[in-house]
Amino acid sequence: ERSTGAANDLEQAARLARNIITTGLSSLGVVDEECTPKDRIYQEFQKILESQVKRATTIIEAKKDRLRQAARVLLAEEKISGARFRQLLALEPGAEATGTPV
Repeated sequence: ERSTGAANDLEQAARLARNIITTGLSSLGVVDEECTPKDRIYQEFQKILESQVKRATTIIEAKKDRLRQAARVLLAEEKISGARFRQLLALEPGAEATGTPV
């Protein structure tokens, strides 16, 4: 089930992909929506979104341990600042999140 935040992220991603296509920045080049087959536009749209999902997954996998540590700190503290979250993500793998920069 998607949260409101995730739904908004999907809407923004779809809007960005559409802008990439309609402004000629995709592999289709400049697109005339009236002349270009809808299935070609849809395929390009899917290709853009799938490549970005893959990119996001790779980033999350690479930072999985750091994200888990941030989640543990968030559960313990209930609220953390953006700066604290960024600090936690910058930790070396296996480092303790004690509030002291590494």
